[in-house]
Amino acid sequence: MYIRLKTSAASRNPTVQIVQSFRQDGKVKQKIVASLGVIRSPEDKQRLVAMAQALIDKMGSKQLDLIPPELSEAGRPIEQAKPCLDRVKPIHPKDLVHVRDRVSGFHDVYSKLMDKIGFSSELSTLDRKHKHAFKVAEIIPMLIEKRLQQPASKRRSLFMQALENGTSSCQLHQIYRAMDVISPFENKFQSIAWNAAADLLNQPIECLFYDATTLYFESVNQDEIKKFGFSKDGKAQQVQIVFCLMVTHEGIPVGYEIFPGNTGETKTLRFALEELSKRANIQKVTVVCDRGMLSGDINQFIF
Repeated sequence: MYIRLKTSAASRNPTVQIVQSFRQDGKVKQKIVASLGVIRSPEDKQRLVAMAQALIDKMGSKQLDLIPPELSEAGRPIEQAKPCLDRVKPIHPKDLVHVRDRVSGFHDVYSKLMDKIGFSSELSTLDRKHKHAFKVAEIIPMLIEKRLQQPASKRRSLFMQALENGTSSCQLHQIYRAMDVISPFENKFQSIAWNAAADLLNQPIECLFYDATTLYFESVNQDEIKKFGFSKDGKAQQVQIVFCLMVTHEGIPVGYEIFPGNTGETKTLRFALEELSKRANIQKVTVVCDRGMLSGDINQFIF
């Protein structure tokens, strides 16, 4: 058995594998014993190769080979796996201790997805225009990935990244500053998301579901958007905002709008539809919503 760094055209990062050679019908073949993970940094390489070496030692192999030179750095093979002279007693599953797990699939999938739909290029443009000590193009994708992986707060998402990778790519206050940077461009990002959804559906939108709710803050300080109003959470003593969401009949989000906390629901629908008509090419659509959101002039509103 030997350790192999497997590369492919589909992935720019090599994978560490334990491979066993055997002879079948007079031909030498290889069998993948274990695939241990993807190398994204020198630390990953050192850690995964050491893990592979330990596993080979535990399996008590008697005949080990060198890594093929073409897969090693600068033509030098990684340290040769040393044979285990004595058979090691198999480890019972009850003796295993969980130290840490690492999820890599979300980053591999969603980083390419954000590149494909255009999020990454827009975020990189913001970084070039606004010189900060942090990278918006790194922070926002990390938040999206963690939110999809395990929905949680921004603080919790940062903690999860540190737990999985051993380090954090930013600090908590930089996340909040990054949100301020992208806030003026929310319509632009909604348009990007809408275009991606429209390409996915590949059919005209004929029906939209619209609803509004209130989100309260643990505060009594009012500003231009946080206001006292009717609270659906029963928190009338705290400031809030009104959040409105539109989705298709498949449940795919089309857009959202945020209003001051003292805004009545009847005043949100017309504005939301006008903004949606600017971002998306919708000619005729049926809107499904609560009766309480309808006002006298909404019946005359036509896209």
